[in-house]
Amino acid sequence: MLLNVITAQAKENDAEMTIANSQVRLLQSEIVKQEYQLLIKTPAGYGKTDKTYPVIYFLDAQWDFPLMVSTYGQSYYDGFIPEAILVGIQWGGENPDPNVLRVRDFTPSHMSGVPNSGGAGKFLQFIKQELIPFMGNEYRTNNNRVLMGSSYGGLFTLYTLFNEPSLFNGYIPTSSASAWDNNLIYSYAKAFAEKKLTHPIRLYSAIGEFDVLMPVFDDLSAFFCEAEFQRVIF
Repeated sequence: MLLNVITAQAKENDAEMTIANSQVRLLQSEIVKQEYQLLIKTPAGYGKTDKTYPVIYFLDAQWDFPLMVSTYGQSYYDGFIPEAILVGIQWGGENPDPNVLRVRDFTPSHMSGVPNSGGAGKFLQFIKQELIPFMGNEYRTNNNRVLMGSSYGGLFTLYTLFNEPSLFNGYIPTSSASAWDNNLIYSYAKAFAEKKLTHPIRLYSAIGEFDVLMPVFDDLSAFFCEAEFQRVIF
């Protein structure tokens, strides 16, 4: 009986935990024919100034939004990065399954045996033509933008770098699934090596020591370190 009383009191005192200065916005994509939820975190002093801010866009917000807010907050507090607006992208609509939808949106080609794969081109156009303009209209953003993604999201981040290099100033692919479709991403990389960049681009990639994608990461790192490619990028 005592346990029941304590449990009841705990429920009465429960309060929903929220992340300060954050909000959920909905954006319907006419390109992908999909509703997206944007989890947006503005700087603490956003409402007290009229200055513009860089934007960090990151994928799989349904899993990573709290982690990103925490990591950004610590890095900003320690003086490593400037104030920025965080935009986490996840899927809206009725009962969205991110495990299915991320394959559709993040992979650059269709593979037999992987249903709905190959929608990265449309998703990239959504970001370029719908999401970035939406953020520019609704928030005080500037042209300093970063894109982050992991696993399939890392694959998409590389795909964006190689196909729309001027869209972002920085790219952070982690544990990227860059072996997708017989290393298709390398064909985009080789074409990118022939392009002239309109502005400097920063690339940071990382992986955990025991990640099963470590061999793929090592191959990609070796590719980036080739002298003829290194001259073109950074």
